[in-house]
Amino acid sequence: MSDDPTSDMNWTSPDGQYLYDYTSKTWYSNTYNAGYGDGAGYYSWDQCDPPPGLNPPALQWNPGDANRPNTKPLPKDPGPTGPKIPGGKGTDGNTSVDTPSLDLFATNVKSLQDPVNGLIKTLKGMTPVQPGAFYHADLVRQNISGDNGDAGIQAKYHSVVTDLGNGLLSLHDAIVSLSGKYKTTEDANNGTAGDVSKALNGAQGYFGGVVTDAGGTGGPPGGS
Repeated sequence: MSDDPTSDMNWTSPDGQYLYDYTSKTWYSNTYNAGYGDGAGYYSWDQCDPPPGLNPPALQWNPGDANRPNTKPLPKDPGPTGPKIPGGKGTDGNTSVDTPSLDLFATNVKSLQDPVNGLIKTLKGMTPVQPGAFYHADLVRQNISGDNGDAGIQAKYHSVVTDLGNGLLSLHDAIVSLSGKYKTTEDANNGTAGDVSKALNGAQGYFGGVVTDAGGTGGPPGGS
């Protein structure tokens, strides 16, 4: 809400006495303030309790307004079910490396790359928002996209998705390389947790960037 509630989306009572600010869900009374000395008095909108028996009409949104409330039910589909992963079982203090599992994991990671790359392309092609040429419009523009689409939320999301794409690429290449290292049963039996962790270090750096790009702190889930 701004200092002047009339600059927000509002409704004024027919007698002009009360104003309801839809943005802050706050009522205001048109109050007369006496001037000092010979000064003239003035009216101001002062916050007040809800007036008895006075209800603002439901806000009517333009169907094309990007800020209109969502009236569609949220999807209940839990999403696709992940494939069954083949693999062995490691014993206490030991690591089990299963090549078919690594190959399938690499294939699954690769399947995520095209959608992410498509999102990167979409974000790069978005034009900056143009809400108007007044104070609050300028704030919206800077917070969303900046003047040239290289600032605000748009730039943050571009960085997030770019790091995600690079992380998926690095993770895929690391798993393919790791799988090639364990092509024989003897190689697999000699695999260590350190080998796996070392192979994934590069991808973890990118996934950590996903967190910090969005304004978070710390490393990726499961990272050191």
